[in-house]
Amino acid sequence: MTDNKDFSYLFNGFNFSKTPAMSGKLKSRQRTLAIKPIYPTSTGIVEQPPGRHEPAENKPISSTITTEDVPNGLAFDFNLDKKSLHAEVKIIQISPTDLPGINMGQVNVKPASDYRESLRASFTNPATIMSGLHQRLEATLVRKKSDWIIDTLQEIEPNLPDIRLGAGGKIFADIIGIERLVPINIMGDGIIKILAILVTILEMKDGIFLIDEIENGLHYTALVPLWKAIFKIPREGNV
Repeated sequence: MTDNKDFSYLFNGFNFSKTPAMSGKLKSRQRTLAIKPIYPTSTGIVEQPPGRHEPAENKPISSTITTEDVPNGLAFDFNLDKKSLHAEVKIIQISPTDLPGINMGQVNVKPASDYRESLRASFTNPATIMSGLHQRLEATLVRKKSDWIIDTLQEIEPNLPDIRLGAGGKIFADIIGIERLVPINIMGDGIIKILAILVTILEMKDGIFLIDEIENGLHYTALVPLWKAIFKIPREGNV
């Protein structure tokens, strides 16, 4: 991101004059959220002219002036039960020392003070879905929770009876008829993506899992077993 209008690109065509708001209830806890734009401001010096009740010397006063009509951040005002909280996400312009003359946007997050979220949540998209898969799969295998994952993958590849972990963050598939384990990545991006989704669902017991572009990179025939698994396990794990 290279200029201060980039935040608007995240919400193409969004009308920032309207304030999105939502509310919900989880068990006995009531939650509300309002999302408002933050506009860039600058502090200027304004000369105050003397008047009948003013001293002879003019004293400058500072004022905050809105400089753009495009937001450079979002404010999150939310209530948990009756407690009001505020958090912000802004894009701050910086000039890297190794790139003179170039401004870049840096995301700055200001969390709500004295607040710790008890609700577990995870968000993934095609760019992040593979992050930490080896470690997450290892935790699933240690808990002996891999049977459901294998059953789902066998609907796509019937000759896959097991998955193993290797050194260096590698994941191997045991394929019937092949004497050696094979790296799972040679079986296609679809298998890996489904594996990552299923592992994360098992991790998010009593939590929320959001998936962006779930169909991206998947053959339409793989969507049926994936949706069957998504409808089954989340109900059992309250995801």
